[in-house]
Amino acid sequence: MYEVVQFFFRILMVIMRKEVIGRERLDNSHNCLICANHISANDPPMIGSLIRGKISYLGKSELFKKKWLGDFLFRMHVIPVRRGRMDRKALRLVNERLENGESLMVFPEGTRKATTIKPGVGKFALEMQKNILPVFIENSDDIWGCLIGKKHLKFVVGQYIKIDQFKDLEHTKEHYQYVADYVMERINELKD
Repeated sequence: MYEVVQFFFRILMVIMRKEVIGRERLDNSHNCLICANHISANDPPMIGSLIRGKISYLGKSELFKKKWLGDFLFRMHVIPVRRGRMDRKALRLVNERLENGESLMVFPEGTRKATTIKPGVGKFALEMQKNILPVFIENSDDIWGCLIGKKHLKFVVGQYIKIDQFKDLEHTKEHYQYVADYVMERINELKD
């Protein structure tokens, strides 16, 4: 199932008007956290279609309440996360995927159109000790506009944020938030 959806989005992306800046960093991304701004439900499969290997994604646990949707998301490598609390099961699954060499897609905002940055990406980065690849996405919320050439789908892939620079930080909620804010700043800098 994962490969079928990835193939569909690869075809879709070929016919879209798009630009990928820093593609070589995506091509070489493995065993890291890939962090991007979140403007559309299309963001995860679009970024996934640009990456050669398998990646996992985080998704709010509410999406898994309907069995058919939960089964589909599970096959798409989505890990359910209970928001607003410590989710040990999600941490364990993330750790397993990263130990298997996969990368993990995380959106620091948590949800689309969020106004605050959640500390989760900071927690995953510090707990798992993985480098972070920032990605800025533009116009993924207008597939039709990108297909007919009115808009330009754009991905800007930044330089890795090395986890070593946070080695002196303790594992506290404040430090998780600090790392998450830092990551989102680096993503927003890619806009220009």
